[in-house]
Amino acid sequence: MNFMWNGKLWQFQQNLFDSYVAGRRSFSKDEIDYLKANLPIKIARWLAPSNLVIRHLCLLDLMSKECSFVSVIKELVDILAYNKKNKRINIWAEGYAYWAGDTRPFLIEWIKAVNLSGIEDLKTTVSEINNNFRRTSYERNGVSYPAPFGDVWDCPLEDALQQPKDKGNVLPVVRVCDPIIKISTKPIGFNMHTDTVEKPYDTTTGIPIDMETDKPFKFYKGYEEKYPTKWSEIKAMLSIKRFLSAFKLIFERESS
Repeated sequence: MNFMWNGKLWQFQQNLFDSYVAGRRSFSKDEIDYLKANLPIKIARWLAPSNLVIRHLCLLDLMSKECSFVSVIKELVDILAYNKKNKRINIWAEGYAYWAGDTRPFLIEWIKAVNLSGIEDLKTTVSEINNNFRRTSYERNGVSYPAPFGDVWDCPLEDALQQPKDKGNVLPVVRVCDPIIKISTKPIGFNMHTDTVEKPYDTTTGIPIDMETDKPFKFYKGYEEKYPTKWSEIKAMLSIKRFLSAFKLIFERESS
């Protein structure tokens, strides 16, 4: 059984993905079986949907040249994009960096490889998530930065999302009334990059300022800094809102 998680699993996935993108199209049964045997992914798929889970399932399909996880990947993307059947928000709950740097590259390669008519809506979702990060961005010295929610680094949007500058609302998660950005997020199970946040930020200076405390937004600087001890991680994980979110995830998926 494979128990890799967090940074070690991320790096393992990244090495395999980089190899695939570089042109490797043949993977051994042992490599594929090792991925399949990852226990934390099997648990997180239900209790803590995240970029790691989506990356993992995309890799399994790419490496095995199969389409085994189409419905699951589509479901997980909708969960992390705050999408419901009757309301599609299309913005990434973990924050911009975990979308653009960690999730989207895997999804794009997987979409190209799967090439099924049934994933046209997923192509649209990818495009709309990109567009909504652009539309909800704020400016610093003429450069667009992603809305302050999730675990977001103090880095600008990629060049392709810098233009055009039109703004717009993505309700109910990000409301933009320039220069004010109102954030309203919820946790997604035990995904520790997501949380309950109900805050207005003033971006006049180019740095998001919490209008309730007058303090600047605390940008993400890595998992170890956010949770410097195991107890700090466990304490955050034991939030009643996370437990309720996890139970809700299971109930909604079982009843769908």
